[in-house]
Amino acid sequence: MLSVLWEQLARDGRIAPAVQSLPMDGFHYPNAVLDSQHVTIDGLQTSLRRIKGRPETFDLPSLCESLRTLRAGGRVLWPSYDRKIHDPVPGAIPVIAEGILVIEGLYLLLDLPGWNELRAAADWGVFLECPEEVLRADVIERKHRQGRGYEDAVAHFDLVDHYACQLTTQHRHGIDTVIRVRPGRRCEVVSWFVTPNSPTAAPFHRSPPRAR
Repeated sequence: MLSVLWEQLARDGRIAPAVQSLPMDGFHYPNAVLDSQHVTIDGLQTSLRRIKGRPETFDLPSLCESLRTLRAGGRVLWPSYDRKIHDPVPGAIPVIAEGILVIEGLYLLLDLPGWNELRAAADWGVFLECPEEVLRADVIERKHRQGRGYEDAVAHFDLVDHYACQLTTQHRHGIDTVIRVRPGRRCEVVSWFVTPNSPTAAPFHRSPPRAR
């Protein structure tokens, strides 16, 4: 969690300006909505809640609107995700008025209709590459620790997280930096690109509103 490190360094005064991490998990549709809508997977109908974590379970229009507002210098109350009740909490996170915002999420650099509009709101795109076998072990262990049965955690990974891995590997764009997770969970920067649309080495930089 590089963003957590950046936030702590900023709070300790070791780096400037301020840094805030904003995860996209809070933009999940509420469970009541996911339970009421269904999709067909492998010929079988299932509720959206069963595939929670796939792109269609997120409120993409609200995420786009929040990012556009931030980009324009507006004030936003960002939603959080409560892992005790497994539901989003609207407006739970006040966003700093100045500094660097690190927006985190699986699909922020996804090159598919609708999702591919998100990249324009950021100054820099960072993609974290993690071997699926490492991700699989971590995700299953975390879900099991949170109360899921082991077999249920494995089934959820195969249905949702494996799908997300394939999707984000095959359809990604706007990447300025790739950070690769190596065996032993060592991370290294394997590519760093400077593009005309990436003026700063920061995912999202805010300054006081001014004429543009």
